[in-house]
Amino acid sequence: MGSSGGGGGSSGQVAYPAYLSGIQSDWLSKGDEMGVGADEIEKSITAVMNSALGSSPWLGASAYDPSGPIASYEAAVDMFAAMLAGVDFPSLWESFFTTAKTVTGEPTDLVIADIAAIGDLVVTDAADITDAEIVLDVTAFANQLDDEILTRVLPRFRRGMQDINAVVSSSFAIGESNIEGFRNRDVSRHSSALRVTAALKNADIGMANMGKDVQVGIANLGKDSEIAIVNMKKDVQVGEINTKSMTDYVRLYFAGADILLKSTIQNIAFEESYARIMIEGNRIKIVALKEENDVNNTIGEEDALWDLGVFQAGANLLAGAGGGVAGSKTSNKPNVAMSVLGGAMSGAAAGGTVAGPYGAAVGAVLGAAMGLMSSM
Repeated sequence: MGSSGGGGGSSGQVAYPAYLSGIQSDWLSKGDEMGVGADEIEKSITAVMNSALGSSPWLGASAYDPSGPIASYEAAVDMFAAMLAGVDFPSLWESFFTTAKTVTGEPTDLVIADIAAIGDLVVTDAADITDAEIVLDVTAFANQLDDEILTRVLPRFRRGMQDINAVVSSSFAIGESNIEGFRNRDVSRHSSALRVTAALKNADIGMANMGKDVQVGIANLGKDSEIAIVNMKKDVQVGEINTKSMTDYVRLYFAGADILLKSTIQNIAFEESYARIMIEGNRIKIVALKEENDVNNTIGEEDALWDLGVFQAGANLLAGAGGGVAGSKTSNKPNVAMSVLGGAMSGAAAGGTVAGPYGAAVGAVLGAAMGLMSSM
């Protein structure tokens, strides 16, 4: 053995003090070199190393399998794609329009009956002087003459003929014949005058009737025209009202179809948001579970090497007596890149939910910065 100072002896061998050699021997084999009552190690480094051999914490470790979350968000994407594939917007709009029309109903046209035609004015023609009336008048005139002849003329004629004793003469017969002839002449003259007067009167009556018929026709035509114009105006106004009513109903149909379409688009937006949240949530889940897996492996490694690390500290103490110190084990920390990635994805998901793509970008930057700071 060399000197207790740890220097080299004459034989060239390096010797250490007995207490150091005893500690080293005790640590290696857990022997009794330290003597009774000495503060000894509880477990030798050999036992610790034997326990560590074959018990690597990495033996049962494996990379995190993200197939489950990936399958989940792929299913959400497939469901959203299937929903979009089944949407035919032209047919959908037509269906919505039909639905709105059915629910709203169709307008009932306003119907107003025409003003009934007023009966034509009828004025009876003035009657002509008939031949029968003339005959009656002539007969009356003849009867009047006959009465006058019988009561006045013939008695006077006969009295005069008696005075001259000529009653049985031819002059008497001729005289009576002349009286009768004058009577017939006057009757014929009266009849002719009546017929001429009647003809003129009947002509005037015909003209008057013709004028009356023209005036009545004009009045009836004006009346019918007024009624037709009133009915035509009524039909135009009713048509305008019905057209406006139909236009208003069509506007209602379009408004109803637009509401249904907006509702459908909103549902699609909800489905899209759900799919986006599902995807972002599963992405965060993948990163979080990957980080958890890595941290668990790191903890297992640190736990497995803890006892050896304790001996490393003791070895440094022993080496200090000989002027040398072994390097200490570097502590494992969580992967900085993974912390940054997890923070970025969390921030992107939160920002995208609030403010869309721009919010996702801003959230990713802020999340990455926070992840980087938390890993330091």
